[in-house]
Amino acid sequence: MFTTCVGSTGSSFCIIILCAERYLLVSHPDKHRRINTRRVVLVVSIFSILTSIFVLFEFEIICHGQESAHENFLGVCPEGKKAYLIYSKLRSHLGFRLFTTLSMLIFNQILPFIITLLLNYKNYRSDLLTNPDYILTKKTIIASFLLLVTNLVQMVPLSYEIYTITSDLQTFHFNMPEWILKSYQISHFLAMLPPALYP
Repeated sequence: MFTTCVGSTGSSFCIIILCAERYLLVSHPDKHRRINTRRVVLVVSIFSILTSIFVLFEFEIICHGQESAHENFLGVCPEGKKAYLIYSKLRSHLGFRLFTTLSMLIFNQILPFIITLLLNYKNYRSDLLTNPDYILTKKTIIASFLLLVTNLVQMVPLSYEIYTITSDLQTFHFNMPEWILKSYQISHFLAMLPPALYP
């Protein structure tokens, strides 16, 4: 879960960095020449890890001997038992849920949405589709719009989490409407889709 969160956050911010790079190339070539790729990779990696670190504390593994679809991944459970991932006790605290939901809303939804829209507006050219010099800018805009679409879909389950922030975890799970559960599944799928499809 942690690596998934780091990967999806990192891919979002890589798209923002690409949009910024395209903007600097056209509008501020002197600043574009000063871009240090290693520094950019380091900053995106650190930021992705820091904004995803809470996931390490949100889940815990329990072991049980019942027949299920679960496996004893990496041998974390004794022989004959299966590992099962559940929410940790920390997840039931209102402060932790509020912190994680708001950080996801701000860093994974609102900031990428605003920054990407602004940079796409700045990167747009009237001859974008016909001028071969803008092929990388066109690919970056397509990738960023894919990011925007997936972020919009992810707003549905995130809004539900904000709406139910004061309810306990059992109420949250057992009273969840079927369409919200489907939106969670679709949003998790879409979170992994953009990195696989980026041009």
